[in-house]
Amino acid sequence: MPGAPVKQSLRPRLIFWFIVFILLTAFSVVQTWSNSRFQAQTVAAQLDWNVKVSANAAAENHARSFFYQLCRSGHEPRIRDAELKFNEGRPFPTTQDGSTTAAIFTDPSSANPSIPGRALLSFHGETWSDVSPYFDDPRIGNMPDPNSGLFGTLTIVRRILSIVGYIAWLVIFCAMVIDRAGVVQKPLMTWAIDLLAIAIVSTTLALIGPNPRRAMFDFFQDDSAGWGLLAIAISLALWIVILVKPARPLTNTAPRCKTCGYDLTGNESGRCPECGTPAAVFSVANDR
Repeated sequence: MPGAPVKQSLRPRLIFWFIVFILLTAFSVVQTWSNSRFQAQTVAAQLDWNVKVSANAAAENHARSFFYQLCRSGHEPRIRDAELKFNEGRPFPTTQDGSTTAAIFTDPSSANPSIPGRALLSFHGETWSDVSPYFDDPRIGNMPDPNSGLFGTLTIVRRILSIVGYIAWLVIFCAMVIDRAGVVQKPLMTWAIDLLAIAIVSTTLALIGPNPRRAMFDFFQDDSAGWGLLAIAISLALWIVILVKPARPLTNTAPRCKTCGYDLTGNESGRCPECGTPAAVFSVANDR
């Protein structure tokens, strides 16, 4: 069977890519689990932040209500009034900002004692001048760091491998174009297998991130699957050309390996350096 030697020469390459896809599947499972865990931590942090904001708003309303009550009664609000009402008569721990002293009021009547509400009380001298919201953390709660832990490590590894894959695909594609000019004379099917496999692996690595919809149409973000989809399209077009276009006879009569078509001009080892076929099947090959 004429095609049997060619298929046999491609078997190691197919086995290699089969192993790569198994590893890619395992990596995808771990990455998906890490994405879910990271998203769960993010949602929990946002909920915690919402609870803090609600508690702080309740504390602010509590303090402001008492402040306005003093104003309506004709009594000038004093720092002592706030201490008696909100701090059991003890002096507030204060911070000095120019002529204004700010005190942090912690509301003991919060709905959730584990997350007490807070408000900022402002004073001019001994006069209580204002009540304002208190923000104890400029971030949204205790947000998980996307650059640390398992999620951060997997993200860095995934992005590096994806970029290396894109570069490798471009290098192999350029090598194939040079090969078609008669420099190396490697079987076209070998190039096609490598190109399609690398394109699929690189695109998958870009798409298993936390935002696959955005990555699918991006070309210049951290997770850019757009280049991979373009590479897959080109690789599939190459496969169609290989399957549809008939083999073209070669114009030269250089000795070639009948298994893989490697140019054996000047070979003295008696064995093909590309696939290892013994010299018994060396001949002038008119097909590839």
